[in-house]
Amino acid sequence: MALTVRTCQFEDLPYVGVMFSDLYNDQDKSIENEGGLLVDRLSEFFMVAEFDGRIVGFIVGARGPVDAIGLEMAREAFPDVSGYLEVQDLYVAPDHRNKGIGSLLMTNILKRGREAGLTHSMVYSSNVDYQRIGRFYEKFGYRIDHLFMKR
Repeated sequence: MALTVRTCQFEDLPYVGVMFSDLYNDQDKSIENEGGLLVDRLSEFFMVAEFDGRIVGFIVGARGPVDAIGLEMAREAFPDVSGYLEVQDLYVAPDHRNKGIGSLLMTNILKRGREAGLTHSMVYSSNVDYQRIGRFYEKFGYRIDHLFMKR
């Protein structure tokens, strides 16, 4: 029973779609998301964690060109960088959490980013458990740069 991380394939998308829906508490168990189809996000930065032949987690990232981003945050965070890795989604199945799978996925996506020449990265999170989530990302060298709060 080995844990492996590999690039997500088209045939993985129905399984990832269910997890993606759970991540966003969406009752529609499709492979669509607010940004379009998951198939459109397939890249070297879309990986799955597989344990004993079952997909138990995924991570999705994308190459972000600083000069083309609509948000000013990336330009402010990386004024002298032409591109960066944006970690967009990370999910581990509830029965496999707290076993290092999320950390393994993060380690792999950051390694791929470096291999692609992306020395900087950013992550957004809208999780209500932001303190725990923040501590997780801090283990990988992230620090809070912006804070958005609402009431």
